[in-house]
Parts: sequence; structure tokens; C-alpha cells
Amino acid sequence: MNGILSALLAGLIVGAAWSHTEAATAQYGIAKYYSPGLMQHVYSVRIRQGLVRPGWTGGFAATPYCRSIGRIIHARLRDPRSGLYNQAHTLLVVDCSQYRDLQRHLDEGLILETDYRTARDDGWTGDGKTGAVVTWTAQNWRP
Repeated sequence: MNGILSALLAGLIVGAAWSHTEAATAQYGIAKYYSPGLMQHVYSVRIRQGLVRPGWTGGFAATPYCRSIGRIIHARLRDPRSGLYNQAHTLLVVDCSQYRDLQRHLDEGLILETDYRTARDDGWTGDGKTGAVVTWTAQNWRP
């Protein structure tokens, strides 16, 4: 009986740790967007630098942390008209906050900047910013 109870408790602890780890991959905050064409230009620079592979056909993102360049994320963005979060976009991280801007971005809760097309398609370009939920994946688009 003692062995069964130990195994059951160990399973609950491992399950709780896994759930906590999974929950920690989601971030909540603010999203803004880049000017039209700018994120695509940054993507082409990152290809030349060897930080990402060519051929990505989805949207693009910037996050506060440079170590995330080349990662693939899922972002749900709040629709300003309904207040609801839209379907998740799959975005490739191609840029990050400059060192001089990082603390300000963190203080204002900025977790994501998208390409203009993603913001336009979700209908929040007139607002300049919106709520965001970012889920980090284990996938990357690095060479």
C-alpha cells in the first residue's frame, strides 16, 4: 500500500510540475505593430545574418528578448471591437527590443510587436496597440 501511495503522489507531483511548466509558456501583455514592410525587411536582414532560414510564409514578430529570434510563437490578439481574442497567428520572431528600449518595453507590458499585415488583418491598426497572449513553441526556423 505504501508503494502504491508513493507512486500515486509522485505522479501527481510530476503532473503538477508539467502543468505549471506548460502554463509558464503563455505570456499576457500588450502588442504593437511595425510600419508596413519593415518587419519583412528585418526578416531579409536576419536571413543574410544566418539567424533564420528563407521561405517563411507566415507573419512576423518582435519580442523583448533577442534570444527569441528564430523561434516560432502563437499569438492571440484582442479584437478592439468585440474585446475578444482572435484565432492564434503563427509568427516567426525576427526582431527584439534594443537594449536602450528593453526596460521601457517591460515596464509598459509590451510582449509582442507584429508585422503591419497581421495587425491590419485583425483590425487594430487604428488603435496602435492591443492585448496579446503569446504561447511559445519548441519550434524554430533557424538554419
